Amino acid sequence: MSSKKICILIPAFNEERTISEVISKIPKIPNHLTTILVVDDGSQDNTKKIAEKMGAVVISNRKNAGLGYTFKRGLRYAIKMGADIIVILDADGQYDPVEIKRFVKVLYENKGDIIVGNRILSSSVINYGIMRKWMNFLISFFISKILLKNKFIFDTQTSFRVFNKRVAQFLLSKLKGTYNYAQELLILTYLKGFKILQLPVSCYYYRHRKSRLIQNIPLHVIKVVMKSLQTYIKGKFSLTD
Repeated sequence: MSSKKICILIPAFNEERTISEVISKIPKIPNHLTTILVVDDGSQDNTKKIAEKMGAVVISNRKNAGLGYTFKRGLRYAIKMGADIIVILDADGQYDPVEIKRFVKVLYENKGDIIVGNRILSSSVINYGIMRKWMNFLISFFISKILLKNKFIFDTQTSFRVFNKRVAQFLLSKLKGTYNYAQELLILTYLKGFKILQLPVSCYYYRHRKSRLIQNIPLHVIKVVMKSLQTYIKGKFSLTD
């Protein structure tokens, strides 16, 4: 029986302080050939050099192009290499790479297409400020309950996800957004009818680090809600009968 291929896709921008530890913690997945792919989004530090030294495959954007573009570029590489499973992992160490093994196991056992980490369900989220916590809950509630009319609340802001190649191929062809690509990903896969699973996931926020995406929380909420509504309306007509 031949081994399946798994691609650990790590978007990274100026993460020289954490990239080595993140890569070193990635577990071995039984019966899988693992490729660690770091997509360097125009870093100006030693992120690329350190990642290559740790044995990762590194592809680099010429300049900082944003998370949405970087994600899709990584997807394109993963599909080309024939990956059966793709894992999205942050380069800053907020999510524990050890969780990958559990997520892959549950995805197979439940015959899912995509599984997302849910911090809302977790009791192990450290340094999660009250404003950030409520922002995530409100956005997730709006998308899960109001737009998708889902029984459960997805963590729509999560960046810890595992999915199969069918989802990867779909996202590569349909994903458009840059600012709210995480929410767009979830909305489109839900409307398409993919089987979405979720597990509680632990997360650690570094107090000294500021979000590169979220500078103004109220403005961020408004932008994500509006763009998510647009994604839903377009997807509802193009992806469902």
